[in-house]
Amino acid sequence: MEVVGAGYSVYFSALSELANMVSRDSTDPKWAEKLCVLNYPRLLIIDEVGYISLDSVVSYFVFSLVCQRYEKEAMIWTPNKEFADWASVFARDEVLAAAILDRLLHHSTVINT
Repeated sequence: MEVVGAGYSVYFSALSELANMVSRDSTDPKWAEKLCVLNYPRLLIIDEVGYISLDSVVSYFVFSLVCQRYEKEAMIWTPNKEFADWASVFARDEVLAAAILDRLLHHSTVINT
């Protein structure tokens, strides 16, 4: 990727890997530090959004991550679901899914393939 070649920091993760990390470590007192680690890179890429459904703990973590990065650092998300179906990914919480999408889509370019 040109971004890496230009010297920018990039973090890539499938949503399922992120969910496993959060689920495994959610009882860890340093859980908030993980959010900081994911806020550091100039570009955060989350792949395979929609292949799994997240529980409420992981969904809230994702929402917190998006809020922390909103209007500060770049994000690329690669979903396999229409935006209208994102509630099924985020603990069946339509309000939370709408809030995540609101922040992701503001100032964004959507590429459909």
